[in-house]
Amino acid sequence: MPKFCSECGANLPNENMKFCSECGKPITSAPPQPEIKKPELIPDSAPKIEQKPISETSRLSGLKIEKYLIPNEIINYATKGSLYVGGEAGLRGYVTNNRVIFYTSIGLIIKKDRLHEIPLQDLKYYKIVEEGLVFKVMYLQLNDLKIKGDRSDILDLYKAIQVAKHGTK
Repeated sequence: MPKFCSECGANLPNENMKFCSECGKPITSAPPQPEIKKPELIPDSAPKIEQKPISETSRLSGLKIEKYLIPNEIINYATKGSLYVGGEAGLRGYVTNNRVIFYTSIGLIIKKDRLHEIPLQDLKYYKIVEEGLVFKVMYLQLNDLKIKGDRSDILDLYKAIQVAKHGTK
């Protein structure tokens, strides 16, 4: 027999007691089992939460450009270095599922944002041009916009645009 009441935990002076002198409940040899609450089922009328894998360049990665993204727009590619876009230097290139964006934030205390965007459906042509005989320079032509930068960024940006364009058709 137990030396303590299984209900209230009171000390039992006599092992042959059938009722607890403190709470008056019968003495059992097995300790009480805690109640197991059944999980509540989510009703069918509850709103469904859509879960998507989070890319490292998605809305949750802390990019400053996220304030310019429309709902359900996901960044698929971001250049590693800065680009020279249509006469403006220091912009980074982003390819989303809807558009090609060139963005930079200038200033430490007073911030000024610069943003150029081309919706994928408005992108009529895009091509890589390489000029020069000895010192070759590569740039990307998007409609009438000329983009210069590191060779690997230009090539990767071109590939990302191809993937995004073919994904929208």
